[in-house]
Amino acid sequence: GATLGVKLGTVRSRIHRGRQALRDHLARHSTDAGLVGSRDTAQSA
Repeated sequence: GATLGVKLGTVRSRIHRGRQALRDHLARHSTDAGLVGSRDTAQSA
């Protein structure tokens, strides 16, 4: 964090939001593509 001049909490927050966005996107995409049923996309976080 210090190398980029960004606080560690900020980095962790951005990583968390990015992972959540990716999880949501993949869940929608897999449902739309028929890879999983809508009930199979429940999060186990």
